[in-house]
Amino acid sequence: ESILQNFEEIIGGLSLDSGYSFTKPPTIVSNNGRLEVEFTIAKRDYSKDWIDQELEFSGKMAVSKRKGELILELEKTHTSKETDRINQVFATSMTRHLKKHNIVEEDIPTSIRFEQFNNEERIQFFLHLTGEHATALKFEELSEVEIVRDEKAGALPDDPSIKWMEGKVKTIRINGEKLDQVGLITNKQFHRFCLLVRMSATYTYQVGANKGKCSVTFSFGGKAPAERDFTNTEFHIAIDRIPRVKAQAEKEIRKSVLRNLCDIRDDAIKKIDSARTGP
Repeated sequence: ESILQNFEEIIGGLSLDSGYSFTKPPTIVSNNGRLEVEFTIAKRDYSKDWIDQELEFSGKMAVSKRKGELILELEKTHTSKETDRINQVFATSMTRHLKKHNIVEEDIPTSIRFEQFNNEERIQFFLHLTGEHATALKFEELSEVEIVRDEKAGALPDDPSIKWMEGKVKTIRINGEKLDQVGLITNKQFHRFCLLVRMSATYTYQVGANKGKCSVTFSFGGKAPAERDFTNTEFHIAIDRIPRVKAQAEKEIRKSVLRNLCDIRDDAIKKIDSARTGP
């Protein structure tokens, strides 16, 4: 109620970067206790043919209580860097508003960040995302992983399975056909030397009468990969492709798949926390 009644105040300081304009200003609706904010922006790109010069990008944020708990969960969906920035501005403004009115305790939303894991935990976190879960989403196969050599971890072990990277390779992308043969993933003693920063996987879903497969990418992003500095980057989930469905059905499928992926993500976090504290 507080967000709905004060929505105009909360988004009052929102402005767009140069070259962008709203084609659909931010609107908010309440849907079964879940607040949904949606907007669309346009950017002029004069390098394109005149008919393709205006590019549109959509953004969305959902606010809901997490499994009945008194915890507000922000679900940010973006299609460009600018819509991601707008979501972040809105999330910050909204959280400060709720803190000011003593509705929440924190004035900055908590997110999953790269540095909250050590190297071994980060690999385990990614691998937990491919395990068995009680959701309508089932893991099928890994298609690709991206690993960055952690040079701060010291010299590599004198083992041919990993020694070949020393002084030669800083980033490696491995496709699905070879994943089960790569010691960087299968051998835990190598994990502390590796930064697993990106993983693509295929899942099967069933949403109502719709069944199919979708490709999902998990990553820590926000900086140029060439920098190999992932400090303070956020964990992202990207649903890459849902083929052969109508637009409205795809919207519902994406919402359901994302909800299930968030449940799987939260379960993976709990497993990492449990491993830290022990039995």
